[in-house]
Amino acid sequence: MAERGLLEGDTVSGYRHPGSLREHAEQAAFREDGLAGCKKALERTVHWYARLVVAAGTAALPEAWRLHVEEQAEPGRYADPGEAMAALDAEFDGAVQAVLAAASSRS
Repeated sequence: MAERGLLEGDTVSGYRHPGSLREHAEQAAFREDGLAGCKKALERTVHWYARLVVAAGTAALPEAWRLHVEEQAEPGRYADPGEAMAALDAEFDGAVQAVLAAASSRS
């Protein structure tokens, strides 16, 4: 997909869809699902990332102090702290984008 221009990045930093493809997908989703459908999809995505971050963060640093969060950690989801940190690293960009998308949808 990267060779055809459908993904940007590399095996080290990860891959992502180029802006033009994301914009096309957003427009198509809005046409097909409407504003309410897009908001629901964004909400599901943000909750998915929140669950991942809470579970991986808790597994990576179980002794860390935490604020009360809506999402709860899933025990046993990661074999060890290294695996949890790898999951956080792999999904970092997506989690940041989900938060930014959620923030921009409120304005």
